[in-house]
Amino acid sequence: MPLSIRVRWLSKAGNRADEYEDACWPTRSYPIDEPLARFAVADGATESAFAGRWARQLARAWGEGGLNPDDLTGSLAGEQTAWQAAVDAQPLPWYAEEKARSGAFAALLGVIVDLRGGEQAGWAALAVGDCVLFHVRGNRLARSFPAEDAAFFTNRPLLISSRPERNLSV
Repeated sequence: MPLSIRVRWLSKAGNRADEYEDACWPTRSYPIDEPLARFAVADGATESAFAGRWARQLARAWGEGGLNPDDLTGSLAGEQTAWQAAVDAQPLPWYAEEKARSGAFAALLGVIVDLRGGEQAGWAALAVGDCVLFHVRGNRLARSFPAEDAAFFTNRPLLISSRPERNLSV
């Protein structure tokens, strides 16, 4: 079963491209020729500090196999350390330092597509927050994950933090 990915993204209205705080994996379009393919979307929380950096780290870590869905918070330590080091390396005004102390937050949707079954290919996914996978076949929605309807969404979705102590509910 041939599979290809097309990557598209757009900053929020009124924002420059360098203010984009979301991320995906892979970061470019190409045909997939591996039997197992990993994809991710991470939605950085605008109100947190350096959310775009955190979203990019989460998407890349999932895509490269560095996040364990069975122990997600346990597998975040390296990414959290890298995020903190990158933030600490920047000269910041006092108010940005204060905001950075609270950490960055992002939603994450990670998908593994298994093409080994040919026409019976399958997928498995992990979702934290308000990112949703829509599985469409023949122009019809076959399944959505994790949300089945709009009631799933709230004003305060669970998000993954760059600060370990803020991930107790993840």
